[in-house]
Amino acid sequence: SLSISRYLNRRYYLIQKTKMASIIGILVGTLSQKRFRSVIDRVRLLVEESGRSCYTFAVGKVNVAKLANYAEIEAFVLIGCTESSILDDERDFHVPIVTPMELEVALGEREWDGFYSHAFSDFLGVSDNNGDDDFRLDESDLGDENKLTKDASVDDNN
Repeated sequence: SLSISRYLNRRYYLIQKTKMASIIGILVGTLSQKRFRSVIDRVRLLVEESGRSCYTFAVGKVNVAKLANYAEIEAFVLIGCTESSILDDERDFHVPIVTPMELEVALGEREWDGFYSHAFSDFLGVSDNNGDDDFRLDESDLGDENKLTKDASVDDNN
């Protein structure tokens, strides 16, 4: 559908903005998700290996006022449950907020191939057989007319 295509294009735009960030904030929005510590450790390792600086913040619910206090941070990675990883007001934030999997794409560790997931198990590359209903999306869900390309652009005003 068109809304899924627009959503993925917007996410790709945020990934492109994150590529330019030299200081990345790691936002921990959950302390109860299975494997959240492993995700934090992997994100920190990826950022540091890329030669960038990173800072970790335990924030609970993310909002514009909280993040505005960290003007030096150029991009944030949100580690949270599926429901809190999708921000309704993302355009209000002064810098991009991406998921761990999107960070991998921004840092060149993963190709943008149309697969999209908020599941920690997908990010960590482990199987998760507990039947989680984490958000996963593949280009095949869009149909041929909505295939994403690496040169896809999203207008900031969308």
